[in-house]
Amino acid sequence: MRNLSTRLVSGLCALACGAALGAGCSPDDDPREGGAAPSGDAAAGLKPALSGLVVTEPPALVTVPYAEFGTITTTWAEVEPDQGSFDFSAIDEVLTEHPDIRFRLRVRTGRDAPYWLKQATGGCITVHPSTENGATGCTAKFWNESFLDHYSVLMEEVARRYEEDPQVVDVANSACSTAYAEPFILGVDERSLMLLEEAGLTAENHEECIIGSTDAMMSSFTRTRVSLAGHGAWEFTDGRSWEAERDLLNELRATYPGRLVLEDHGLGPDDEVCPVPGESAETAESWHCYLAGLPTAETPHGWQLTLNDGSMSVAVWAGVDMGACYLEYAAFQQLSEDERQEVHEALVDNCPVSSDDG
Repeated sequence: MRNLSTRLVSGLCALACGAALGAGCSPDDDPREGGAAPSGDAAAGLKPALSGLVVTEPPALVTVPYAEFGTITTTWAEVEPDQGSFDFSAIDEVLTEHPDIRFRLRVRTGRDAPYWLKQATGGCITVHPSTENGATGCTAKFWNESFLDHYSVLMEEVARRYEEDPQVVDVANSACSTAYAEPFILGVDERSLMLLEEAGLTAENHEECIIGSTDAMMSSFTRTRVSLAGHGAWEFTDGRSWEAERDLLNELRATYPGRLVLEDHGLGPDDEVCPVPGESAETAESWHCYLAGLPTAETPHGWQLTLNDGSMSVAVWAGVDMGACYLEYAAFQQLSEDERQEVHEALVDNCPVSSDDG
């Protein structure tokens, strides 16, 4: 497993340089019209972590009027259609429409990367998903040596625009992905796995991408949290390993204490539940027991639901029992209004306020 200590030093240097440059900025420099940068002690603390029910379709916020957080999902192709030309209008529109809600921002890459990036990284690979929840597409070669350079520029621009915006509290790392917005799951069929391997994807350069993209984001954001989706086992082109994933997650958590949010993207009603206190992060034998054993003050964590026509009620209470700080889904109308609020309050109770200024 790669040592992260040198990356930590470089990241801290970058943060110090960024702080020095930021000291000379004026309110007029705020890229979002009307935005106000926090001052005093608030500027030194992390923004609040996600808590409660979190909808991924902002119009559904009307169904959870007590919710404080939501998710905005977009694609790299939408945000940077041409290299160096950025368009954040769709994101800003949602922020303006919901001024009292704080959001996670998810920028999908993989098959949703822009055409120019796919060309710049040696073309793309057409992959077919291994389950009905995915979609066929031509995915960017995230293991190409120039990919992280372009991704770093993207994250720097996102940070320039939203680091001082109190509405954007979390940015998801979806850099090293294919058919899904998850870096540890390839999620493609056997033929696609062969194509990825032939194109040069290895366990080693996959790891380098996850480490490098996380470092790039941590260097760009000082107060905005970075979230990373894990999986039941790290999928390689030639096998799977939960232990390798666990070891890398532990290194990342140790390198960026308190700043990394972990989540699962597939909690369903038939999944095995591992209630709190879960298992030690060093020796946890499963992904769910790993999450259930994490101290929420150090590593906020939650689940995104994948129901496949199953019972939402069973799934959400499984998340509550495993210590989730939040549950993320398009909307929660499958629950009655009373149960919806009950689940929300239970999730909030699971986790203390996870910020220095919240």
